[in-house]
Amino acid sequence: MPKDLLLEIGLEEVPARFVRGAMNALKENTEKWLADSRLAYEEVQAYATPRRLAVLVRGLAEKQEDVSEEVKGPARKI
Repeated sequence: MPKDLLLEIGLEEVPARFVRGAMNALKENTEKWLADSRLAYEEVQAYATPRRLAVLVRGLAEKQEDVSEEVKGPARKI
């Protein structure tokens, strides 16, 4: 059953001109981390104020997707 995840980061006062860039970077990095970790999700939303950054991941899978790998061993001669 998918769950929602809220990650909130408290900051010292950030100048307003940097807030949008920080929010977008947090969203992009979260999406990349979830993909690299093989965690399925429905949507990532980012929020920001001068003192907080937050990302809400909706529909996050409870576990990673299974991976199937085929590994060949040493030659039979050995």
